[in-house]
Amino acid sequence: TARFIVLDTQGTGGSDGDEQSDVLTWALTLLLSWYLVYNSTGSIEEQSIAQLSLVTHVAGLMHARDTVAEFFPSFLWLLRDFSLELVSPGGEPITEQQYLDRALQPVDEAMPEAESKNSTRKTLRDCFRHLSCFTMVRPAIDEDILCRLGSADISETRDAFQHQLAALRAKILGECLDKRIGGVKVGGAGLLALTEAFVAAVSGSDGPAASLADAYTDAAKAMAEHAFKDA
Repeated sequence: TARFIVLDTQGTGGSDGDEQSDVLTWALTLLLSWYLVYNSTGSIEEQSIAQLSLVTHVAGLMHARDTVAEFFPSFLWLLRDFSLELVSPGGEPITEQQYLDRALQPVDEAMPEAESKNSTRKTLRDCFRHLSCFTMVRPAIDEDILCRLGSADISETRDAFQHQLAALRAKILGECLDKRIGGVKVGGAGLLALTEAFVAAVSGSDGPAASLADAYTDAAKAMAEHAFKDA
């Protein structure tokens, strides 16, 4: 039986937070997760991509000798309340993956802030082992149902939403793999060691500076000690 630990983190840009706390939250989420579901509403626009620039900051925290993509999770961009028709500029149908790939293509260098925009796009393409996209329609048309969506029965939502929800669940369960260190599954002891190492690294007195290799080495040692005690 597969067991999953689901970590629900706060969003970014909240009134009670700041960029530093957002970066630290992202850092811990990315480093501890093996599969990341990023929620946003509507379509992929320049502003929504700009919000992911925090990933660039997180990648910048890592030492140059570390290969970030080796440690970052798979990334699923979940677009809720999506109403666009998925077609190419020529009107041909495209998949959700093609829609995401097009959105993350470099922008024209003549555009304002092109360097920053392209830097975020490049980081997203380079840092994640796998990038995918999933779209979901608005759960209901009736405002009363939307207001009590947390307690409403699933049967009250739109048929299309119910089908997409089932497909999303199947996709995540089918793609979510075990957290691993050097190809070895991370158990409870390893995950605890990783958490302690990463929290210490990103919140240290010298400022956020994590060495992924060192943190994973510490976790591997903890796993070995745990296995030795069991034996």
